[in-house]
Amino acid sequence: MIFIQKGKTNWKFLLIVFILAAVVGGGVLWLVWDTQLKGFCKSDNECQFFCGCGCVLKYNLSNLTRCPRPNILCEYDPCNFCRCLNGKCVSWSDIFIEAQHKKDINLCQEIRNEDCKKQCLEVLTNLIKEDGTADWQTYTNEEYGFEIKYPQSLITKDWASETPNWDLLIYVGDNKFFGDGKISIGIEKGISTLNQKIENSRLGPVGIPTEDLKETSIGQNNYMAKKWSYEGEALIPELEGDKENFIEYFVEHGGHLYQIHYDKLYIGDISEETFNQMLSTFTLY
Repeated sequence: MIFIQKGKTNWKFLLIVFILAAVVGGGVLWLVWDTQLKGFCKSDNECQFFCGCGCVLKYNLSNLTRCPRPNILCEYDPCNFCRCLNGKCVSWSDIFIEAQHKKDINLCQEIRNEDCKKQCLEVLTNLIKEDGTADWQTYTNEEYGFEIKYPQSLITKDWASETPNWDLLIYVGDNKFFGDGKISIGIEKGISTLNQKIENSRLGPVGIPTEDLKETSIGQNNYMAKKWSYEGEALIPELEGDKENFIEYFVEHGGHLYQIHYDKLYIGDISEETFNQMLSTFTLY
C-alpha cells in the first residue's frame, strides 16, 4: 500500500491526505455554516416562528441575541407559519405585507393555511378594486432604474434621440410626434443634481426661481423631491409670446436628476388627478 513503504508507515503521505481531507471537509462545513449564519434556508423545515422575532432560521446563532427568549413559542395561531421562499424564512405577515405593497394577489397562494389564504385573497381583492391603477400598464427602465404605471389608453416613447440635450426623454400620451404628451420623464445630459440644473438652465435670464421650489415627496417610497409650479409667460425664449402652465418634480437619485413634467395646457385627457395617481406608482431601484 502507498502509505506503507518497506514495512514502515509513510507518515508524510498520511499527513498530506489528512490535510486535504480537513481542507475539503472544512470548506463544506464553512459553506453550510456561512449559509446558516447569513440566514439562507433551503427548506421550510429550517425555519421557525419565534415570539418577537417572526420567522428565523433555526440554526442561525445571531437569533440567540436577536430573540430575547428564542425557545418560547407564541400562542398557537394557524397564521404563524413559516416558509422558505427564495432562500429566506418568511411568515404569513411577510407575504401578506408584500402582497399588499405589490398589489399582487398571486402571492396569497404561497400561504398554506386555507383560512389565512382566504383572508389574504379577500383583502387583496378589495384593495385592487379600490386601486384605480390596478389595470394600468407599467413602464420599466432598467438602465436608469425606475418604473411608473400609466393608463391603458396611453403610449410611452423615448424621444431622447430627437434632441441633443437629453439622455432619456419619455413622453406619455398619444406620441404621434415629438412632444405629443402631457407628461414627460427626463434625464438631462450632464445634469445629476438640481443645483446643476439651476446653474445650467436654458430658460433665459429668469431661469428656475429657487424660491418657487417646494419640498415634497412622491412615489411608492416617498422619495424626497422638489416641486415647481408655474403659470405665466413662456420661459423659453423660443416660445416668447406663448403661455405656460405646468407642474414639475425634481428627484435626485443614483447620480441622476429625474425630471417629471406635467403640462396643464397640452391637449389630452390626462387630468391632474390621473397624473398624481401615476406619481404615486413611481418607483426607483
